[in-house]
Amino acid sequence: MQHEIPIKAFLQSHPEGVSEYQLLKYLKTNVPHFFKDLEDETSLFHQHFWLFHQLYTLQIKWMERANEPLFLSISALEIKLSTNNSAKNEIGPFDAVRDFYLNRDNINLSPQEIQAMLSNFWQQFLALDKKSEALKILELEQETEITLPLLKKKYQLLAGRHHPDKGGDPNQFMAIKKAFKQLKGLVH
Repeated sequence: MQHEIPIKAFLQSHPEGVSEYQLLKYLKTNVPHFFKDLEDETSLFHQHFWLFHQLYTLQIKWMERANEPLFLSISALEIKLSTNNSAKNEIGPFDAVRDFYLNRDNINLSPQEIQAMLSNFWQQFLALDKKSEALKILELEQETEITLPLLKKKYQLLAGRHHPDKGGDPNQFMAIKKAFKQLKGLVH
């Protein structure tokens, strides 16, 4: 891969890791031919996809080196190269995101398909955000495992404390009921 050396050198010169934006900026300035194979070099999706395709390809290649493996941690927020074997634990054998970027056909997704993917992402993100808020309302955000008995116990305690018939705040009581209902559907 012709881009391996400049990417590796840049990441090694930033052991603290870099953002996707920093790496894109570096490549546009120092490796101008990096994006030459793209149908639309100005498309942010195409640039992002091509960069991540290259990074995941390098991740596999570098990790499989017998004499001196390198571990490339890849996320939208940070891209980091490490010789530390513990970084290998961050790289699982099954990774849907990695598989998406390794499939070069995905660079040809239509604008409608990209929009559908983004909408799905935001729906999942908002669902997680609502779950997080529900955990906070029920004072369960520090728990590592939420079971139905724990959820019921916490609900009964807080509902009793905030029930309007017992002098509690009706708005807080309704928030507790809503949070319980929301989490109950997620707990087995």
